[in-house]
Amino acid sequence: MSNPIDYQVPDELTLGYIAWYTITKPEITHEELSGLVADLGLDQGIVPPEPRIADAFKRACRYSERKGLDLPGSENKGNFLIRAVAQTPTEIERHMVLEVVDPEGRTLTYQTVVEFKFVRSTNVLKVSRTRVGEYDPLVEDSLNMFMENFKQATVFIDAQLIRRTIRCQLDAMLAFPVRRQGSVYFIPQKEKTKTLALELLCTKLGPGSAFHSLPLVDTTKQREMVHAAFEDELHEESTQLISEMKRVKGELTPRAWAAYREKLRHIRDKYNEYAGLVETEITQASFELDVIERKLLALPVKRQK
Repeated sequence: MSNPIDYQVPDELTLGYIAWYTITKPEITHEELSGLVADLGLDQGIVPPEPRIADAFKRACRYSERKGLDLPGSENKGNFLIRAVAQTPTEIERHMVLEVVDPEGRTLTYQTVVEFKFVRSTNVLKVSRTRVGEYDPLVEDSLNMFMENFKQATVFIDAQLIRRTIRCQLDAMLAFPVRRQGSVYFIPQKEKTKTLALELLCTKLGPGSAFHSLPLVDTTKQREMVHAAFEDELHEESTQLISEMKRVKGELTPRAWAAYREKLRHIRDKYNEYAGLVETEITQASFELDVIERKLLALPVKRQK
């Protein structure tokens, strides 16, 4: 495991940290994650809610498709797909279908082999199979995989939620991406302790999951890189918020107005954090923040009765 301390770069010579992470099939329960977050001094608010059975069912559907399977006695391939059929306040219905395709990928047959009905009121999953002759062993394997995924989803937090948890913590640390496509973040020096805590957290998620960080030495070139990336980030966040407010029709509820105010506050916090760091006037960002402030104050708000 690497961490900022390993590199022995004095804090006074460091701008902050460049960090990236990988989450691969984590196996951690809600209770375990909540305990780790508390023990490591991270923000308790980043912990996602406990897995609901209905969400676990949807998650199993999402992860249980199989494609390109060899079919007995044929050059054709089989795809097991799971399709949404119906969703109501009382029930969720999904069908597993077997799609047979020829070597060129053209669909030859398409038939339902398993029907799933999840009853919300009782958290009961009803399963109904259709026999398909020589393909029955493949259907059985696919159904078994689905049931195992469903079981896992009721116990462990989804990888997507773990990634969101880490992004929420980074956001709270006023970190921002320095490479749009690569999910590489810059973290300010003052968040050194929580940066190390994130590394320790990811080591507890199982093989393949990791959080890496490297100290960014304070040089003119590195400051310019942080400056450029920060301007891009602030411009994107500001533009998005301005667009959201332009689409507002009618009066806002006090809660909705407060949500916009909180978004503006968070952007201003980033501006104040990094304006001093890069030691260069960020003219465009300052102008956009003023625009957001004016638009926010101009939005009509419903009076509370």
